[in-house]
This record gives sequence, C-alpha cells and structure tokens, in this order.
Amino acid sequence: MSTLITLYFLLILALLGLRWIRHERPSTLEQVRGVLAPHALPLEAHLRRRSSANTRLARVFKLSNTFVHADRSIHKTFVADARSLLQRWDAATFPDVTRTVLDAYSKLLPASIAFDSLVQLITFTLVAETLLGGHIAPEEWREVLVVTQGINHLWEASKKTTRVNAENNDLRAKMDASLRRWLPHLANPLDFVIPAYETMWRVVAVLIGRVAGTTNAGTLLAYFDDPRDITFRVTTDGPSAEALVKEVLRLHSPVRRISRSTSSSRLSRALCAALPRWVRPTSICTADLDALHRDVSIWGKSAGDFDATRFDSSRLTPEQNAAWTPFGHGPLSCVAARDAPHLAALIAGAVIERLHEGGWKLQRGPRLGARRGWDGWSVGITPIRSTTA
Repeated sequence: MSTLITLYFLLILALLGLRWIRHERPSTLEQVRGVLAPHALPLEAHLRRRSSANTRLARVFKLSNTFVHADRSIHKTFVADARSLLQRWDAATFPDVTRTVLDAYSKLLPASIAFDSLVQLITFTLVAETLLGGHIAPEEWREVLVVTQGINHLWEASKKTTRVNAENNDLRAKMDASLRRWLPHLANPLDFVIPAYETMWRVVAVLIGRVAGTTNAGTLLAYFDDPRDITFRVTTDGPSAEALVKEVLRLHSPVRRISRSTSSSRLSRALCAALPRWVRPTSICTADLDALHRDVSIWGKSAGDFDATRFDSSRLTPEQNAAWTPFGHGPLSCVAARDAPHLAALIAGAVIERLHEGGWKLQRGPRLGARRGWDGWSVGITPIRSTTA
C-alpha cells in the first residue's frame, strides 16, 4: 500500500512539472574528494553525475561537449581535442604575439575603458588566437566585447530561470555568428570557448588587481620577458609567478563550487525508473572549494589573507597541498591544470608591462570583483601613434 502511495505522489509531481531535489554542500577535504571522486565509480557514472548538474549550461549556451553529455565517446574526443589545442600553445612565442595584439588595441581603444572589459577583450583574443587557432581583426574589438559580455549575461541568466527567453536566444545567435567567423574550424566554438576563456579572464583580472603596483609586479614582468618554466617556478626575491597564481586560485578561485548530481535512495530510484529522467528525485552535491581553500584548520589564521609565500616549499604542508583543488579532483579534473597557470601569468604580465611602462594607467575601484563587481576599476589607454606616413 505504501509503495502505491509513493508512486501516486511521484506521478502527481510529474504531472505538475515539479522536481524533488535535495542540496548538500560538503566542504572538508575528505567530503570534497568524496563528491568529486567517489571510490570505485566508473567513468560513465562520473560523466552522468557531472552532465546532470550542468543542464542549465547546455540549455542556455547550446553546448555539446563532455561537460553536458554523459557519453564516453564525446568525453574521449573532447579531451583529445583539448590536449591537441594545448600542445599548439607555445609559451616561448606568446609574449611577441601578445605585444602585437596589445599594440593594435592601443591604437583603437577609447582613452578610458572599464578594467573588466579590457581584461575580457585581451584574454578572449589571446585564447582564441594562440590556443584555439582563430583570428580576430583588431577593428572587431567591439564585437569581442559583445561576445564576452554576452557570456557573462547568459551564465548569470542560467542560474535564475529554467527557461531561455527570446532575447537570450537572439544574443546567443549573435555571439555564434561572430564565433563561427573567428573560429570556423570548430563545429561548436562555445564548446571550447567556455572552458578555455570564461574562468581564465577572471583569474587574470584578480592577478593584475593583486599584483600591479606592488613589489611582486617585477616577478610577473620577469616571467613575461623570459617565459621559461624555471622563471615561472623560481625567483630570487619574494614569491614566484607560480606561487602568485596559486594564491589567486586559492583565495579567488573562479570555480568556487563544483556540483554533481546523484540519484536519491535506492528505493526511490527503483520506484522512479519508469518516470522521465527530468522528474526523478535527485540529490545535488556541491563540493565547496571556496570553503576548503579558506579553512583555518588547514591554512591557519591567515587563511583569508593574500599571501603567496604560503606556497613556498618550506612552508606548504602536505594537507595544504592536497586541499588546493581549483582544478577539481579525480578523473574529471581540468585537462589544462598544468598550462592554465602559465597562461594566466603571461597575460597578467603583459598588462602589467603596459602599466609599468606608463602607456596605460590603472584606476582601482573599492574592491576586487569576480564575474561582476569591478565597479570603479578602469584603465586609461595612451594610444600608440603610427610612425608611417
């Protein structure tokens, strides 16, 4: 009798279009690892748990990659393609390419531009050209900002509603038109733009905000001038470029939480097997990386302070090393975990070089932002005059 009542209740939920979702937010190291890499879970189950939690991104951005699909072949292809793109990226030639891009933009940008817009513009252009194999004409900088700001808008919209309105559909179509022109070799450019760019620009922005005008600026300038692995990891004075990026990723991780979707109890799974997947009871487990990265029991009383020297090998404890998880943990951890910190340091170093040489001037706002919150931050641009007739 109780089984019939339960089935009746769940069917009523289906008819009403409701969904029973339980949210959990584990934050200890053991709990976070348990969410991201449960013991003996097959890859297919990992993919299913991730894709179910990312349905909002599939809906808004029309993604077709492994982040929103549980298919093992899609995952294998995406990872292989991502690794191929990462092999294309060359740190040794990156400074020259970057200086060319910034020279071109310096001739075209207004005398003052919002700091976050500038970082989005530069980061997107460099990711598209040096990593994704595309090309963007400098004169298209306004279109780039339509795309980057559109990504911000759609990301936030995906958190507020399960429906995609006509305005957002039109925005995405406009973004797609530009992206397909710049990246014609990619079947669905957003499949790679979202993971490669969306978090990167925020890391670069905070890194500049934390380092520009401080004694640590010279460290990023040195690495930008000499982009070898040794100059990334070692410095004779103060924290290394690697330590600066790691501390930004700890205190200002662009991925503050990672969600995984799991079925509820074994009984409810059995009872709901015949129901549509969208209406089955679900438990959303969200690994709270931000809480883990600020846990005073791991990082000490200074956990909330920006102190890159904590990543010095003489200070970093095994527990801290294990708790630093901005790229996730387990079989679905970020494929760019090794290269992304180098790229962030070089882009930040390029902007700091412009600020250091006096051509650009940074106006700081009251506080550091994230995806939003850069109110009051701007950059004054001194245009480069052509010497040709």
